[in-house]
Amino acid sequence: MPSREEQALKLIDDFHKAPHGHTPWYHVHRQELAAGMEDRVHHPNKVTQGHYGTCGASVLVRDIIEDDPVEYVKLTTSLYWHARCKIHHGRHAWGMPLTASYDLRRFKPDPCINPADWVLTSTVRDNLTFCRLKLFGPKAVEGTTFAQQAHLLQDIGYRAVVRDGHFGPPAPLLTMWDADSYWKRHFHVQIGINATLIKQGQQDDSPNGHHYHWVELLTSFTVDNESSPDATVSFSVWSWGHQKEYAVPLNPAVPLKLEVFRKKFFGYVAAKY
Repeated sequence: MPSREEQALKLIDDFHKAPHGHTPWYHVHRQELAAGMEDRVHHPNKVTQGHYGTCGASVLVRDIIEDDPVEYVKLTTSLYWHARCKIHHGRHAWGMPLTASYDLRRFKPDPCINPADWVLTSTVRDNLTFCRLKLFGPKAVEGTTFAQQAHLLQDIGYRAVVRDGHFGPPAPLLTMWDADSYWKRHFHVQIGINATLIKQGQQDDSPNGHHYHWVELLTSFTVDNESSPDATVSFSVWSWGHQKEYAVPLNPAVPLKLEVFRKKFFGYVAAKY
């Protein structure tokens, strides 16, 4: 029997070869979409959000591709043809209906984001807010809350969804260790951090408010000298951008102090497929 990846690639090939048909998306081209989907089925970490406020949706889509690439292809192609789909990820969920609004479909995204990412991530994000297209403008700053991210995972079929978010850092060490424990038990663990942690030369900068960026935890947390004021922490995450996988601290010669990390760590959402 073909693997889920092989089945997904067959669906993409059928989509690419299908007779010409109308799509309600003004700026999405089928050949480019098919090539992008194929690339992401092979490499889920290539999902990106470009300049748009879709980090929560992007980390979710990355996880869907990793868990079930067939589901990802079906969702994306359904949106391409019909501007609607129903995420039913897993065996025990009613699913979550999604509709791509007219304003979203006629919006022309920056070329830096592949349509294989844009079609699904923007629709997910658009369905989570009353602001709709405003979130996709150049000054968009609103993000997906911990409650929204957790409810989204639960609604589409993930199991054992838990969350712990803090908006008054420093976050308790217990929150970090809880996230670590879930990761070691093979949960998807999505954490909210200040984006300066994955920007070269900015890890020790003062946090700019409580704006957080969703990333996927790829390793456990390693803490050296936890009881010392000079305790340090290291870990790896997935995020959008050119690098995709980030070993934190970015510069091994500049350790990340645990107290600095706690001021830039806002919590986690964990779930099992």
